[in-house]
Amino acid sequence: MLRSSCRFPTAIRCLPSTPRSPGVRIDSYGPQAASLRLLIEAPDGNGGVARAATVVQVSWTGTDWSLIAPPRGDWSTVRALVGPAVVRSYTPLPGR
Repeated sequence: MLRSSCRFPTAIRCLPSTPRSPGVRIDSYGPQAASLRLLIEAPDGNGGVARAATVVQVSWTGTDWSLIAPPRGDWSTVRALVGPAVVRSYTPLPGR
C-alpha cells in the first residue's frame, strides 16, 4: 500500500495525485533580485494533467536569497494556467 510507505504525517496525503513541480523558467536574474516561474502539475480529475505556473520573486539579502510574498500575501494572484505548448519553455528539475 502506497500510504504505508509514505514518510509524511498522515494528515498530508501521500498519493500519486500529489502535485509536483517538474520545471522552472527564469524570467529575470540580477545580482540583487530574480524572478522565476515554478511549473506545478497535478491530476485534473478527468485522467489528464492540469498545469499552472506561479511567479516567484526573490531578493539577495547579502548572505542568502529571500522570498518576496505577492501583494497581500495572496499566491493565487501570481498563478496562471499553462498550456502543453508552453511547458517546453521550462527547464526540467531533477526528479526526486
